[in-house]
Amino acid sequence: MMNRQTVECLRVNGVLSLPSIRLQSALLQTFVESVLPSMPIVEWQQFLTAIRDGNGAHGSVSLLLYLAVMFSATTFVELQHLLAAGYSSRTEAHEAFFQRTKLLYKVNYESDPLTIVQSLLLMTYRLDTADGQDSRHWIKAAITVARSIGLFQDASITMNFHYSPKLWKRIAWSCYMTDCVIALRLRCRAAIERAEFCHPLLTEEDFEIYTLPLENQILSPECTLVRNIKAQRDLAHVCISTAKLCTCISNVLDLQGKQNNNFAVSPNSPSASPSDDYTGRICSSEMELADWANTLPPPCQACPLEPHSIDEEPTVILQRNILHMIFYTTIAVFHQSQPFPSSKSCVQLAANQISRITSELYQQSLQHRLPVVGVTAILVALIIHVSEMKTSHSEQRDEAVQNFQLCLDVMSSLRELYWEANTATAWALNVIQKVAFNAGSGYDCRFRERSFSSDSSLTEPLGTVMPMIGISPMDQ
Repeated sequence: MMNRQTVECLRVNGVLSLPSIRLQSALLQTFVESVLPSMPIVEWQQFLTAIRDGNGAHGSVSLLLYLAVMFSATTFVELQHLLAAGYSSRTEAHEAFFQRTKLLYKVNYESDPLTIVQSLLLMTYRLDTADGQDSRHWIKAAITVARSIGLFQDASITMNFHYSPKLWKRIAWSCYMTDCVIALRLRCRAAIERAEFCHPLLTEEDFEIYTLPLENQILSPECTLVRNIKAQRDLAHVCISTAKLCTCISNVLDLQGKQNNNFAVSPNSPSASPSDDYTGRICSSEMELADWANTLPPPCQACPLEPHSIDEEPTVILQRNILHMIFYTTIAVFHQSQPFPSSKSCVQLAANQISRITSELYQQSLQHRLPVVGVTAILVALIIHVSEMKTSHSEQRDEAVQNFQLCLDVMSSLRELYWEANTATAWALNVIQKVAFNAGSGYDCRFRERSFSSDSSLTEPLGTVMPMIGISPMDQ
């Protein structure tokens, strides 16, 4: 029970006041379309029904969870909704919603541990890291609570029968996937050990695939996803494939951590040479990634046998492309540090595929809905393309220049969403000034001018430090 002083603190800070119905509706639609597909941590139909009724007749929703849901959506909701609500920018709205959510979490308002895990997972969408509490901080907090209730064990084993077993399993896998993707971005080991995670892989039956009743008009009619069974089924398969890919990512990052430990050993030490076990794990990881790519179900394939329908749900297009962005980022990270004869071509292929995906999203006007891992993927491609631009082969160089321009243009458009995109754009523009382009390189100076003019502060000298993860040694 909170005391009066705490309640007054919450009231003064706006925690107890919900935004307008119009903004709530826009944020809920954005959550359903841009957050829920990759983080299926709520029973969405029951969730939307409870919010629509608002009287408890069809269940209730935790205020902490609801604030976290709205906060996560501020990253992707159309800016006009935030401006109409009185916010001067997306950053201001994002931070305001985050601080309210964080304050409610800090005063221990919520007592249900599973709800706390759900909320902390959504708080990994935090963009500002000035206080050191970035996505890594919040996923570790979520994992700590998850371990305390045995979330990584089967619900029947932990005797948590009052939770839906399917929801329990989806939240557990959401923890695992979020942890792996964040670790890939930051080039560090995942926090969750594979040995402690005892859930079988997700199946389609674990997901809520329903048609939202027509009488529930809490979302705009434009949100067709809630009544599109095929799209929901496709998204379930994309999420399942992401979960499977994350098991590969965890192995790759663990392998690279061991590789760095090997490098730390004296060259004269007998253990400086890769052991048979280590070499075997390299081959095993490569085979796992190849098997993942070769066994994708049709909804997840980059080039399905049947052409995409022109009226395919945009959310499906987006999530499928994000899945492949994560895959090719993993390929680039894995092969950049390996001495295989094919490694260089694999890295180049990864960069070209990320550029192709970026182009498709740009053509569909979906780039503004990319999560931050999309920024990481595009940056990885940019770094590889810079290396390719220095080659003596004109055809390869011209393709690299073209891909570099495309990626930089999209990265520029993401600056409003992510500070990482600001850093990456500044780095890329600085590289352009230092790389010697000859007259026949195909470089379009107008592109550079367009990028420069969008933010004059980006033209300031920044040195040659590579932003974010780059492709560099892993953190320990």
